[in-house]
Amino acid sequence: MLIVHPFLTGRLARWRKVEQWLEETLNTKDVWFARLDQIADHLNQLQSNGDYTPRKDHLPYYTSPISRSL
Repeated sequence: MLIVHPFLTGRLARWRKVEQWLEETLNTKDVWFARLDQIADHLNQLQSNGDYTPRKDHLPYYTSPISRSL
């Protein structure tokens, strides 16, 4: 997730550097820029195909509440 500080985005010359980096990355790397809903759909499809199984953490990590006398 790209999060940029106003120091970077507040100046057009700095933003041009980010734009150049994005263009270079798209042209030279195997990347996929997607919205979060597209990523969720992709993972759901992988799950339904059996190609991906997410890790499931079972909470809480304790077996019962702690009784305390006041």
